[in-house]
Amino acid sequence: MAKFSIDVSPSKIIDLSYPLQPGMTLMKPVYPDLEYITPADSRPEIDNTGYPLNGYFARFVTNGPNGLLELYGTHVEASSHAFGTRGLNINDYPMNSFVGPGVVIDATNRVVSDPGYKIGLDNLLDWEVKHGRIPDGAILILKTGWGERWGDYNAFLGISPDGSRHIPGISPDACRWLVDNRHINAIGTETATIDGQPHADVPGYPAGRLPHEIAREIIMQPPHNILIIEYMANVDRLPEAGSVIVCAPVNFVGGSGGMVRGIAFLP
Repeated sequence: MAKFSIDVSPSKIIDLSYPLQPGMTLMKPVYPDLEYITPADSRPEIDNTGYPLNGYFARFVTNGPNGLLELYGTHVEASSHAFGTRGLNINDYPMNSFVGPGVVIDATNRVVSDPGYKIGLDNLLDWEVKHGRIPDGAILILKTGWGERWGDYNAFLGISPDGSRHIPGISPDACRWLVDNRHINAIGTETATIDGQPHADVPGYPAGRLPHEIAREIIMQPPHNILIIEYMANVDRLPEAGSVIVCAPVNFVGGSGGMVRGIAFLP
């Protein structure tokens, strides 16, 4: 098990999550936009500080007719998200699953010329040549520069003027090597999926899909149950090695995952 220490001074802490607010989702119509509703019985008199003089202030957070989705904004996905009852729910994971040394695989330069670039085994081995073996319990993060596109729906989803889609991700071969040879806790990405393209564009997905064909299902497949973190912010500020990542999600009992306020402690 890797040994590491943290520095909690403000300059050494990075927020890895996007704020939850109306208008922030870039996955419409799959994820409807947020709406904040203040119930009539929780609208007490407000003074000039903005706080209630009496009673309480609390809002419903809605996200379409069924309420807020578990996997909204920056979030962690449990293996049950892909494998149902075969997988683990988010509350089944021990807390140390959400903490680990940051392993940042930087493919930013490759993505500039190839927006659909998939990080491969060669990228992982190059990292190990520079920094040593990927440590047990690592949170491996795909650095692609995609965060610069946040706020632009078409750009973030990789939609070209001709309608084609190109999003960077990680290759199935790299995922197979990770589950067979290393012991990581999670894979994180700046994009909406580690697969490298929207789910709807993956051949055979969801009908007739095979776990060995899709990166996320290789990673999540029991007994590996490796977590996936999506929509990570400020990845461009992370070093390739030396950080400590904390991505503990909302603890939804029986949940497929949960929203997260990710934190990175810099070396």
